[in-house]
Amino acid sequence: IKYRINDGEIKEGKWNRETHFQLDEEGEYKIEYWAVDGWGHEEKHHIETYVVDLHGPSIDISFDGIYEVTPTVRYHISPLTSIVVSAYDEGCGVDRIEYRIDDGGTIPYEGPFTLPDGAHNLYVAAYDNLGNMEVKHYLIQVGGGEPTTSCHLNPSLPDGENGWYLNPVTVTLEASDDASGVAKTFYRIDSGEWKEYTGAFEVGDGKHVISYYSVDNAGFVEKAKSININVDMYAPEITIEKPRGWLYVADRAIMPLFGNDAVIIGRITIDVLVNDPFTSGVHTTTLYVDEKVKMEGGSHVKYTLDERLFGWHKIKVEARDVAGNVATQEIKVLIYNLNIIKGNL
Repeated sequence: IKYRINDGEIKEGKWNRETHFQLDEEGEYKIEYWAVDGWGHEEKHHIETYVVDLHGPSIDISFDGIYEVTPTVRYHISPLTSIVVSAYDEGCGVDRIEYRIDDGGTIPYEGPFTLPDGAHNLYVAAYDNLGNMEVKHYLIQVGGGEPTTSCHLNPSLPDGENGWYLNPVTVTLEASDDASGVAKTFYRIDSGEWKEYTGAFEVGDGKHVISYYSVDNAGFVEKAKSININVDMYAPEITIEKPRGWLYVADRAIMPLFGNDAVIIGRITIDVLVNDPFTSGVHTTTLYVDEKVKMEGGSHVKYTLDERLFGWHKIKVEARDVAGNVATQEIKVLIYNLNIIKGNL
């Protein structure tokens, strides 16, 4: 018996009715063989084709939807992303594909499928028509592939009281994504429009909510975060309603005087209004007479001054808002109060 492989060298078996040879490498082979009798007569040549397939199919997965691959070869996908499995066998062709999720049972692959939230081990097996099998393992994280954005404030801590800033605050946003990288970062102040972040921005007077989030190059969208920033840049406004530039006798306004200084004969009720129209509100108001504390109150302070006093005296009002801003107002008054019989002058 004579034969040759792929039109190569003719090989001859021994004087018998059969011969043996082995095909060791994968591929397609053309086998040509024929018999020769003792007189040298050859039969018609036979030609057959054989395929040697020693390995299972090649397996690959793809995604229909948002996905990314981390440096540790972990796939991040969204809950709506479908997983598509494909297999290819150059030899005898693919027979079937099966897969298993975590410790679950084997599932015949019939088309794209999704996974629930969380981290999963996906095992895919493909078989060719000779029974050769190939298995691949994939780490897939459903959800959690979003970028992370951090917010930094300058100053980092409130420079006022009760969590308030007394000066404008500079806001800097930093975003990171270990897989596909950050595409864009967005922010808004209070209920305003979302803006693309291009650099640090300043927040001024008021009670503000800064919201922000980022999107990565794979399309994952971070859940918006927010931070409260309270800024009060202005001190309260003080109005001394009484006394003003009048002549007062026994707490009654008699006549206006030239200038702003008041002349007081007898007792006088000091009446002060404090307003903090901007942000944090009035915290305390302190009334001083000649640098001595006479009364503390809120936005409206009334104090009856009925002491033995003679000559020029100073009335001072100090108002502090919740943020710690302080306003001061002083007036000079000329007082004649002998306070001999209380209530007569």
